[in-house]
Amino acid sequence: MVFRIEHIDNLDHILRNGMFTKAHASVNPNHVFIGHAQLTADRHAWPVLPCDIAQPEEYGTLGDYVPFYFGPRSPMLYVIKNGYQGVPRRSQRDIVYLCCRFRIVEQSGTRFAFTDGHAKNRVTAFYGQSSNLNNLHWGAIYAAKWNNREDDLDRERRKQAEMLVHDHVPPEWIDALVVYDDDVRTFAQNLLQRANHKAIVRVNPTQAFDGCGFYYP
Repeated sequence: MVFRIEHIDNLDHILRNGMFTKAHASVNPNHVFIGHAQLTADRHAWPVLPCDIAQPEEYGTLGDYVPFYFGPRSPMLYVIKNGYQGVPRRSQRDIVYLCCRFRIVEQSGTRFAFTDGHAKNRVTAFYGQSSNLNNLHWGAIYAAKWNNREDDLDRERRKQAEMLVHDHVPPEWIDALVVYDDDVRTFAQNLLQRANHKAIVRVNPTQAFDGCGFYYP
């Protein structure tokens, strides 16, 4: 499973139309942006060069892809929760996880790639073949606490491994939503019903990843 975080106000459009790259012609004109503006803008200048693909130059740049994380509690969610690095502070209650199955993306024939750490880091490797998923550091990806330590100075980078889906993620690929509390679950279920979407909704499950839940305390 891979995870993308979005503002709850974007959910209705996503359930009907899917997720798009920022420059896509069909992107939601009222999309509520929750990320780091400069880092997002710079993604268009960062090449995607899978080391296991014969012609990686055909993959374009990070800006050509819809990004997902492989695990919950990303450092970006922590930045959003606290309003760090110039990112507007937002309640985690307003953040929803959109969950998709890696195999669905792979079997669709859509171009994809993934990284073994923060995509904009010179030591990060890009891959285009699922056989290389074992090169990801799953202990760091699923860790509740991901800060670097004296015995592991690369943990934060590895935590931020990304799945990259080219151009557009159709709404039918969304398998589940994870939300903050029961009130948001009711809101999300109403949107799912209106969109005739079959995704399930779960409230901050804790059993899946290191007992930590998807949101910060």
